[in-house]
Amino acid sequence: DRRSVRSHHHQRRELRVAGGHAHAERHLGHLYDGPHRHRRITPTRVLGISGARAIAAGTNGAAAIHLDGRVFTWGGSDSGQLGTGGTTAATSAAEVPPIADARQLVSGTHHVLALDRTTRMWAWGSNTYGKLGLGEGSNSPSLVPERSDLSGAMGAAAHEFHTLVMMPD
Repeated sequence: DRRSVRSHHHQRRELRVAGGHAHAERHLGHLYDGPHRHRRITPTRVLGISGARAIAAGTNGAAAIHLDGRVFTWGGSDSGQLGTGGTTAATSAAEVPPIADARQLVSGTHHVLALDRTTRMWAWGSNTYGKLGLGEGSNSPSLVPERSDLSGAMGAAAHEFHTLVMMPD
């Protein structure tokens, strides 16, 4: 179940993560005792970011927009969905360059899209079935954000094998 939360208030806030299964818990920074032990699903603070105004979560990764518009990710990255250039999981949030003015984040199972204030769409992670909108002929994952062919977008939603983008008429 993927959720997106937005906040327009400019107050300081911290992110906490709770719930999930063993695999997701390891990547998302949960306190986890191992596959056959008791799981401590008390909400745990996400390290590496303070002051988020929007968040999105995929199957085993998450993303947030900082108050200043920068994008941060943490969790699993087996398909490059952290956008940091590799496939290594991270339990604390790391900035995703070059996006500096994001206004919306959406997360599919293993891909993330960010819409910036100039209506450019940035996409990274799994590109199965072309769901990143990077054009014809590429099913390869993108390990770093790339500008998609979806510039001018007004909003987006994502799921496991597809991305929906709202465009002007």
